[in-house]
Amino acid sequence: MIAITLSEKEAIKRRFPDVHIARTMKQDSKRHHYYMVEERGPVRYLNELRGLVDPGERRRDRKKGPRGYRKGV
Repeated sequence: MIAITLSEKEAIKRRFPDVHIARTMKQDSKRHHYYMVEERGPVRYLNELRGLVDPGERRRDRKKGPRGYRKGV
């Protein structure tokens, strides 16, 4: 589980509506925290939101498939 903020939670839910995000301390509204499961797509998007990875960088770092290099990448 990864700790996330409320704004990150809202952005992730917009892009990945089925991702599981848990909220702690539901009874006391000022003491809650959000945690997200570690799934590949949502974690990559979270890293983009936090500025840890540029949106285009993940395409360049990805290993090339059996068809080789694509034009324009």
